[in-house]
Amino acid sequence: MANTVSNISNLDFASIRQELKDFLQDQEEFIDYDFEGSGISSLVDLLAYNTHMNAMMAHLTVNEPFLETAQLRSNIVSHAYTLGYIPKSAESAKATLDVVVTGTAASPTQIVFPDGFKFSGKINSKEYTFITDNSYVAIKDANNQFTYNDVSVIEGKAKTDRYNVDGLIPNQQFILTSDNADITTLKVTVYENASATIGETYTLFTEIATVGPRQRAYFLKENQFGKYSVFFGDNNISLKPTNGSVIELTYIETVGKASNGVNDLNAATQITDIDPTVASVATSFSGDLLYTFGGRVKEGDESIRRNAPIYHATQDRAVTANDYRSLILNRFQELVDCSVWGGEEADPPIYGKVFIAPAVPAGEKIPSSLKSNILAYLKNKNIGAIVPEILDSEYAFIELFIGVNYNPNKTQLSVANLKEEVRSYVTRYNNEILNRFNTVFRASNFLSDLDSLDEGIISSVTRTKLYKILLPNPTKPEDYSIKFPCRIYAEIGEEGGTIQSSVFQVEGVNMRVGDEFITDDPLRLRLFFYDAVTGNKINQYNNVGYIDLEKGEVVITNVKFDLANPITLKVQPDSYDIAPIYNQLIYIKTEDVNIEMRLDTISVNGSNGIAAFKTFGKHED
Repeated sequence: MANTVSNISNLDFASIRQELKDFLQDQEEFIDYDFEGSGISSLVDLLAYNTHMNAMMAHLTVNEPFLETAQLRSNIVSHAYTLGYIPKSAESAKATLDVVVTGTAASPTQIVFPDGFKFSGKINSKEYTFITDNSYVAIKDANNQFTYNDVSVIEGKAKTDRYNVDGLIPNQQFILTSDNADITTLKVTVYENASATIGETYTLFTEIATVGPRQRAYFLKENQFGKYSVFFGDNNISLKPTNGSVIELTYIETVGKASNGVNDLNAATQITDIDPTVASVATSFSGDLLYTFGGRVKEGDESIRRNAPIYHATQDRAVTANDYRSLILNRFQELVDCSVWGGEEADPPIYGKVFIAPAVPAGEKIPSSLKSNILAYLKNKNIGAIVPEILDSEYAFIELFIGVNYNPNKTQLSVANLKEEVRSYVTRYNNEILNRFNTVFRASNFLSDLDSLDEGIISSVTRTKLYKILLPNPTKPEDYSIKFPCRIYAEIGEEGGTIQSSVFQVEGVNMRVGDEFITDDPLRLRLFFYDAVTGNKINQYNNVGYIDLEKGEVVITNVKFDLANPITLKVQPDSYDIAPIYNQLIYIKTEDVNIEMRLDTISVNGSNGIAAFKTFGKHED
């Protein structure tokens, strides 16, 4: 006869009820009872419900007081707040534009391009609105045109919340009513009364050393309902608005990352609103920017749980590499990651410097304006003798072949759907594992997870190649160093097959890059250019650099290209795993994935399928 409940880990209602029922059925007093049809069933339900609620209360009591184990967002946010950490809000996509306004002879000599002017752009027929966040002035030129450079635009619509200060409410808080407020755009203005037209601007509190009784600073937090709220000091730390004052909160309501990638923006406001004489407005992205970037969703629970203790450990100063990384990622939410290393780790060492490589979601170079903002932000936080330097992230792209042996009898998916499942897995792997600093493409882990996608996948293999994009300078001869995040494979005795390139133009001739072994240096290959049409080596370009196989470096020296068109340089890694360092990132584009599905005849037909079984080659078939 059982006198104990067999399993105390099942705490949901149904499991507890079944445990109680099994326990009572084992008692001699209840041998003949029908527990489903008798009145005792209601008592069992009551006991199960009571036990379940007590278990939940105990669970919450033990777990919710700690950041590491709390499950409710309100508790996670509250614990983070005690560490001085404010969860990141959704953030608008942004861009900088060069705007040319065409007027007439009647146009004034200067025109102010207004704050709040709207531009629109589309992604897959979905339209997004971007607005200027400042006003700009330009002088009319001889062609009756006004040119505005580096016009900053952000996605979303402007919102304003106004509140009256009630001196009878202790610790009064003023809530941003939008669930998708971008707090990086928040402006807080305090007016003396409801009829006042000129107000005082308050700035966000960042550190205690800069705020005294007379400084106008506001504090920010996320409340228990998931909205951001503003509150003020008590005249000891920050100036407190007086009773009857009006608080005005202006900010941008955004759709977040959905608006990343808009590559064409056009005027959406009536252009005559700029000036009645304006005839047209033309826009283009500034510098090397190709599309809008930086949009982010609101920070998730796990991210808060991870980042709050790290941010607290920095104590708002930049000493270690982790300090720099934490401060930058917390302040500049448009960055997807950031790599930081000391100059002493560089090759050769450069003492007295710290190198910072930010990465934006789009995988492009970050705008120069963002670099300047990062350096300005670090100016009062890093050690005076250490000079920070911003480097562009370098992307190496993986060209991936995946061979899959499958058994259709072990899956409910068609071959096409199984192939699509593999492709979706590669996309997830790239987004979740790669495209981050200090991550490694581990071939064995990649294949192990791929094989476990579906029982119909019997085995799989991969072949990888790496390519990088060279951006040539057509204005003068230059040296180029292209560093890959791995050793480069070269087939001994195989001339000209180590590096592959796209077609480029030098002195009016379409060329490609070739390579050949150097007799007295087995770890280096000589580079030359050959005619892309005839395949003949170009004599005057028979020695234009080298490949260092061990360092994974391709060096092209003293070459003037005719065009600025990007050049693709492709090599084969001399290892299964690929481990980028410093400012290197690896990325898999969807179009660079080639998947071949092959029937596993042995799995399907046993020994009768051996003769028809075909393996995937280690190198290209």
